[in-house]
Amino acid sequence: MIPSELSSMSSSDRRQENMNMRGILRTGKQREPWQEFDLKKVIFDEVNIREYPQILGDNPAVSIGAPVTLGWTFQEEYSMNINFYEQMREPMRRESNRQLMMSSRQRIKSLMAAGYSLDNIGDATMDANHIKRQRMDSFHAAGWTSPLNFLNGAFKTTGSTLKAMDVLSVGDQTKKLVRRSSKVIFDGVAAIARPAMKKKSPSTPAC
Repeated sequence: MIPSELSSMSSSDRRQENMNMRGILRTGKQREPWQEFDLKKVIFDEVNIREYPQILGDNPAVSIGAPVTLGWTFQEEYSMNINFYEQMREPMRRESNRQLMMSSRQRIKSLMAAGYSLDNIGDATMDANHIKRQRMDSFHAAGWTSPLNFLNGAFKTTGSTLKAMDVLSVGDQTKKLVRRSSKVIFDGVAAIARPAMKKKSPSTPAC
């Protein structure tokens, strides 16, 4: 049985009513172009900054001198407008990763300014050198007769790792991290194995 209300409506009236219903349903989904842009963009208002102190570290992966690391407890915490922060940082930005490295003299100055004595710095330096020697002893005990053999084996391992990552379709960023980590290890081993230069004793001039 067709209801009396629908039977009294003509086909054109029903068609118009259906179009109106579709328009009502689509109204909630349709947006202006500027509204779509507002939904997709992200705006950062301010940046929260924590300042951690530089303390005496224990990582032996340092070329020479005492290692430096960051403490666990922050000293200062504050917020700043991100645009103002970027303007302040602009003249201090480093152009390369090498500029992030600290020389042994800079590390000593920083540690002494933090309140460490020369005895503390010297002890940490000797501890780092002792761990380096232990690592070299482990390399020799593992069957590598020289640092060059170790580097050759490490290069082969790294090459196999990169080939495996190619097979597994690992991203370029991961490969860069592996290469960078390998370079740090190789440089550190080469620095440890480099023999110290002996100072020549001054010879007495012939009469």
